[in-house]
Amino acid sequence: MKFNDKRFFVVMVIVSLFYSTTAIFHVSAQQSKCPTVSVTCPDTVYLGGDVLSFVVEVTDGDPNVTPTFNWTVSNGSIESGQGTVAIKVDLKEVTESSSVTATVEVGGYDRECSTSSSCTASVMKKAEARKLDEYGKLAAGDENPRLDNFAIELQNDPTAQGYVIAYGGRRSPAGEAMKMAAGAKDYLVKKRGLDAQRVMTMDGGFREEPTIELWIVPSDATPPSPTPTVDPSEVRPAKPKAAKPKTTPRKKS
Repeated sequence: MKFNDKRFFVVMVIVSLFYSTTAIFHVSAQQSKCPTVSVTCPDTVYLGGDVLSFVVEVTDGDPNVTPTFNWTVSNGSIESGQGTVAIKVDLKEVTESSSVTATVEVGGYDRECSTSSSCTASVMKKAEARKLDEYGKLAAGDENPRLDNFAIELQNDPTAQGYVIAYGGRRSPAGEAMKMAAGAKDYLVKKRGLDAQRVMTMDGGFREEPTIELWIVPSDATPPSPTPTVDPSEVRPAKPKAAKPKTTPRKKS
């Protein structure tokens, strides 16, 4: 009886090893025929310029399979690339501070394989320069309060730059625009304590009347461009008024 028990034990070990080997072989075979699928995309894109692309990479798997690709997106619409390894997403109908998730289903492989993958990109509105104020030639008492507001806006956003764009008028003497800009910057730096590197001055050309524009430019925004309205060839500087001759008092005789 003991002999039979031993023989039974040996048989059971052999059977167990057989099924274990078969299971391992089955799993290995399953793994070898299933691909690894991964989708890549940018972390963040900006509205009004950036193109949002998603790309899938398929590695390993059954080499005899010609994979197919079916894409879906959670936001926006697929502009091009459906059925291929890469798509571009149209963002025209996508709002700022949202996201787009693209999911691809890779077909052609065994149904037991996991062949889908996703990637999510955040959609943001690109920061833009904004014009805070615009005014003509003013006396210091009227201009300073407007420059004070400009300084407060810059102090509220330490990463922003301030731009002072000055325009000469149709009858302005040469150099008047930059003189106005320099005066505004001098006040902002010396009286309001702004770092001189944060205040940029620009000669904007000419308009009908002398003009100052005050712009707030976030750190990742494009600086403003001047918008003159008068061609320099049309500028006719006013002639300086002749000084009145000094009169010498008559001596009493």
